[in-house]
Amino acid sequence: EVRKVITNITDDLIQKGAEFHFEEEVTDFIIEDNICKAVITRKDTYYSDAIIVGAGHSAYNTVKKLYEKGVAMEAKDMAIGFRVEHPQSLIDNNQYHGVKHEKLEPSEYFLRYKDTKGVYSFCMCPGGEVVPATSDKNRVVTNGMSYADRGSGIANSAILVQVNKEEYPDYVLGGFDYLKDIEESAYSISHSYKALSQNIKDYLNNEVNDLIRTPSYSLGTVNTNLNDFFTAEQNSYFHKALKFFDDKIPGFIENGIMIAPETRSSCPIRINRKNDTESINIKNLYPMGEGAGFGGGIMSCALDGIRVANSIIDKENG
Repeated sequence: EVRKVITNITDDLIQKGAEFHFEEEVTDFIIEDNICKAVITRKDTYYSDAIIVGAGHSAYNTVKKLYEKGVAMEAKDMAIGFRVEHPQSLIDNNQYHGVKHEKLEPSEYFLRYKDTKGVYSFCMCPGGEVVPATSDKNRVVTNGMSYADRGSGIANSAILVQVNKEEYPDYVLGGFDYLKDIEESAYSISHSYKALSQNIKDYLNNEVNDLIRTPSYSLGTVNTNLNDFFTAEQNSYFHKALKFFDDKIPGFIENGIMIAPETRSSCPIRINRKNDTESINIKNLYPMGEGAGFGGGIMSCALDGIRVANSIIDKENG
């Protein structure tokens, strides 16, 4: 499983001389003459000729500090939406065309709907559950995961619609304010860390009825009309997309539950960097991965990490 893989990688790196400082919050950077020289944490200051910022999507304080230090960055588009849950058997039956065999793994799906704005599935998790993922007090955020055996019997996926940067408050970090408003709004509706929920068929009919089954979300949900939560434009795209998805996977509407909001699929900023992955205006600083705007998910961020590491190695080798 992933936790064992990460532990093994960490142990191997320690044996090769790497140091890890867990639970040590970064509070500042030393930047002089447009050169990043050190990272300051709550415990110490660390100097280096190559400082890689691989912060996650929600590391707002780190991004804000870099912005205040003059590191070049820009707002970028992102996407928001909700999680959908279905019986895994529904997805398997559709994807395998009714064929059943003990060696067939619980199946995935990838759905796309094209309009003026795109709507798409993201981070589809067979045999898993929808999980809480907030990093801040009084805000509701959902995400999804799969178990190693993919054996929960529940398929879940994010369904997201594009949000253009022009829709944010008009400054570089405005996208974070946009997300904050959505996540706090969900909290104010549920009066707790419970997520918002609705049957897909009820959402399309603009009505609220009892859920067709209990969602997997561990903190519980509050049944509400998500047409009142998302904007009219977003609802229009979601309605059309869900009907299109039902043509691809019959029963997608009738057997589906929505759990909202899903807001952390990608970061609303990009820290500008050169082709060699170094910051365009601060030497020795290498922004990397999702929190820097160069990835959206585990694999793309891992590949970006390899790209940055190879760039630094190439410089070291002349």
